[in-house]
Amino acid sequence: MNPDSTRRKDILRAALMGSALGRPVTNLKEGHVLQVWGAPPEGFHPTGVLFPEKPDRNTLPGLHGMAGQELLAALLASHPDSLGRTPVAFAGVALLELAGGAEGEGTGLLRAPGRPLRRAIEGWRETYPWEEPDWFAETEISEGLGPALRGIVPVVMEWDEPLEAAGRLARLTHARLLSQSAAIAAGLAVEELLAAHPKRRPADIAASIRDRLEPLEDAIRREQHRAWRETGWDPRPRGLVEALAPLPSLLREGREDLARSTIVRTAEEYNPAHRVAHVQHGFPPAGLAWVLWLALSDAPPRRAMEGLMARGGEAEVLGGLLAALCVARHGPECFPEEWYAGTLGLETLGEAAAGNLSVEEWITREAAWNSREETMRAPLREAVEKNRELAAAKKKPAKPKPPAADTHDQPEVPFPPPPHLWLSPEEAEDPRKKKILKAARGRKKIEWKEERKKKRGR
Repeated sequence: MNPDSTRRKDILRAALMGSALGRPVTNLKEGHVLQVWGAPPEGFHPTGVLFPEKPDRNTLPGLHGMAGQELLAALLASHPDSLGRTPVAFAGVALLELAGGAEGEGTGLLRAPGRPLRRAIEGWRETYPWEEPDWFAETEISEGLGPALRGIVPVVMEWDEPLEAAGRLARLTHARLLSQSAAIAAGLAVEELLAAHPKRRPADIAASIRDRLEPLEDAIRREQHRAWRETGWDPRPRGLVEALAPLPSLLREGREDLARSTIVRTAEEYNPAHRVAHVQHGFPPAGLAWVLWLALSDAPPRRAMEGLMARGGEAEVLGGLLAALCVARHGPECFPEEWYAGTLGLETLGEAAAGNLSVEEWITREAAWNSREETMRAPLREAVEKNRELAAAKKKPAKPKPPAADTHDQPEVPFPPPPHLWLSPEEAEDPRKKKILKAARGRKKIEWKEERKKKRGR
């Protein structure tokens, strides 16, 4: 077997493995990861039960999420389609079929799809596309990192014009420049690492990725200039090249704390919709720059992956990218064998990459994995429901309140009732309440004297 072909297959295996490793801690904060895991994460959780009181939040160990499903859909599209559709269009077909087809409802077998993909599926169902441009999201405003992992497939599987194809794959769900650039940059990084000489310096690789990305970003700007003007966007938005500019210097410094603070500060200058507070954010100038720094730094790949899991955030997409780039640079042996053995979809991935898997067979396997995950969650749901019933049984019933007096026919009075009528016995012992009662008694006594004076004619 061609050594280059073997390395490309290993990259895909690592990408799916990294996606499965990061899935359980996706969208968690760093402190929360340690709290629910009980220790710094090392590989797959033995049971997958991190949230006993939230059954649907727990995931089957070794099972990939939405990023892994998009990766597999792109792999299926890497081989000729019987209807003559382009690979990008065929990838859209595979995702639509996984969601239940053109006549389906909801998200089907998709695992936690983001809003861009959900909106894209709704549009595909409403008007089934035929030509490749018809599959593209035209007005999606999200600038997320989601398309980055699927962006490595055209390079690894050697599509025609692979970098441009990576950008078009991103267009299935994202219309903004940063998301398309992230997919292209991920493919560029794999391409550079596959071709890199062992003695080539990491800073030079980062500089080459940035330099090669710049003309591709400019091409996207020129292509979509009219669309940006019609939608009111800036005709020349900032690209990912500016966010990657500090990487060569940061790699030469080799300080993780400096890299983290610089990447976050640079990303915040883009004014994203949501504040960037950490490097593992879904905003490409933060997330992708951080993964590139980890993959090109001197940190051991296993330690880098475990550190990424411990920080949470967009761990599924970033974990898949980091694993793929580390294997492209160091080979598959840089990760423990038990991580590969614990990943459920590697056999399916191999068949998809070899062209021996149909969309129907893939959907059947995804349904079986979902069923296993639901079987794992069922006892947790029963336990939660039982605890609710026990808590309800222990709760003391509320004492019945006396019926409220019917005041409908009573005449309105210009003064409030005296305190001795509305104060409870316990309140009457309160020193502050005693003052109120004493004052009320004093007023009553004075009123009585005034009334007596009137009667006596004084």
